[in-house]
Amino acid sequence: MSENVSRKPVIIVTGAMGQVGSAIRRISESYPQWDFHFYSKKELDISDAAIMRNTINFPFDYIINAAAFTAVDKAETEAELAFQINERGAANVAQICVENQAGLLHLSSDYVYHNSLNRPIVETDPAAPQGVYAKSKLAGDTAILQIHHSAIVMRTSWVYSQDGHNFVKTMLKLGKDRDQMRVVKDQIGKPTWAQSIAEAISIVLHRHFLDTAIPGGIYNFADGGECTWYDFALEIFALANPKVHVEPINTDEFPTPATRPNYSILDTRKWENETGFVPNSWQENLALCLKQLKAAETM
Repeated sequence: MSENVSRKPVIIVTGAMGQVGSAIRRISESYPQWDFHFYSKKELDISDAAIMRNTINFPFDYIINAAAFTAVDKAETEAELAFQINERGAANVAQICVENQAGLLHLSSDYVYHNSLNRPIVETDPAAPQGVYAKSKLAGDTAILQIHHSAIVMRTSWVYSQDGHNFVKTMLKLGKDRDQMRVVKDQIGKPTWAQSIAEAISIVLHRHFLDTAIPGGIYNFADGGECTWYDFALEIFALANPKVHVEPINTDEFPTPATRPNYSILDTRKWENETGFVPNSWQENLALCLKQLKAAETM
C-alpha cells in the first residue's frame, strides 16, 4: 500500500499501556500521516478471536503486536494464561491480519534462544527456551510465521523505559531507601530502551507503506554494546544516585522461579543491514531515559 492514497494508513497497536506500546504512542505524534489506534490489554483481549473481530471492525493496514504475558516468574505458576496470550493471542493477531491483508510486526524476546553457544546469537541459531514464559513466546513466534508469511518477528532484550515495570525503575526505587544493592554479575545481555524499539518500528512502517517492505521473518534488535546486570546497575546509579554501592553476586545467590539466560547477546547485523538503522549504545540511551524520567518528575 502506498502513502499517496486518500485514506491515511490505519495502524493498530496492541499492548498499548506496556513499555513499547507507550513508546510508540509518544513517537506517533511525529507521524501525522498515519492513523494510530491504541488498545490496552483491558480494551482488547487478543486471546479471544471473537472479541478481536468485534473490536477491530473497521479497515486497517498494519498491527504492531506489543501485547504479551511478560511476568517471567509468574508464568511458572500461570502457564495456561501465558500460553493463552503469548501463543493463541499471537495466532489470533496473525489470522486477523491475513484476513484483512494487513502487515504485522510481532514483538518477541531473547529468552526464546537460551542456547549455550556463548557467542552473539543470530536469527538462525537454535532456540532452546527454558521456562514457561520463554516457551510460550517461542510458540507465539512460530504461530505468527506459520499463519502470516510476511510478518516480522522482532526479538529484543532487557527492555526498559520510563513506563511500566523494569530493571531501571526498580533500581531507582530501591535506591531511594538503600545505600547498598546486590546485583547479578554472571548474566550478560544488551539493555534496550523501549524508545529505541519504537524508532526501529517506525522504519518498518515507513518501508511497508512505501511499498519497499522489509522481508518477513525473524529479526534481532537491541541497543549497542553489552553488559551484565551488575554493570547496568552501576551505570544507573553512576548517573542517578552515586551514593548507592552495588555489590556483584552470582545467579545462584539470587534464585528465581524461572531460569534466565546466562549469555544473551543478540547479533543485530541482519536488522542493521536491512534497514541501515544502528541504535545508540545502551549507555547513551540509558542517559536519555533517565533524563526523561527526571523531567517527568519535575512536571
